[in-house]
Amino acid sequence: MITDSEKKDLILLHGALGSRIQFEALARLLSAEFNCHLLDFDGHGSGAHVSEISIELCSNNLIDFVHQHQLEKPLVFGYSMGGYVALYAEAKNPGLLHSIVTLGTKFDWSVEIAEHEITLLNPEKIEEKLPKFAAYLATVHAPKDWKNVMIQTHGLMRRLGRNPLLTNEHFQSINIPVTLCLGSKDNMVTQEETEKVRAQIKTAQFRLLDGIPHPIQMIDSNELSRLIIAELRS
Repeated sequence: MITDSEKKDLILLHGALGSRIQFEALARLLSAEFNCHLLDFDGHGSGAHVSEISIELCSNNLIDFVHQHQLEKPLVFGYSMGGYVALYAEAKNPGLLHSIVTLGTKFDWSVEIAEHEITLLNPEKIEEKLPKFAAYLATVHAPKDWKNVMIQTHGLMRRLGRNPLLTNEHFQSINIPVTLCLGSKDNMVTQEETEKVRAQIKTAQFRLLDGIPHPIQMIDSNELSRLIIAELRS
């Protein structure tokens, strides 16, 4: 049995259109192994209201969280955008983190790709055709308006499309253990783009997870907890 003083600190980072509430069940499953920390990026869930969501803003949220909670090189699990944020924060602040596990993080951004993703995130159409998903997003972001969060996410994607923040230079500067995970049924992220990043980070490895889709709410928390423990326990 690991005592609390022996447990490593683990920060769970949500993706775009997500919030910390999505990881509460996962944190409970991981609590026997890690001291789990959850946060809402600004513009999401209980995070501060902002006029614009950006990777830089979310990265600063992570850095501030580490310092405010006096965490010494915490472990990080970053889902989707959360993984991008963690890698960017470490690249800009070497040694901030101990190790990173990402899942379903999209690295290949262009104007065309961003516009394609934006067409899939139409608040009015989602409310009309996917009312259960709309209700889910309302719960995830309460008291914020999920529609506004989605519109702000459009801006984030457009900026990434015009200027992808993570470059090969950033990847090559990372010297901590990184595991890049991708579900075999992920329809947003390709194995090719993930493998390209793995090749640039000298301390990285790649994991293809059979049968796992992209949406976090469709991934079994027990399965995800086993993956995280296996990758970060050592």
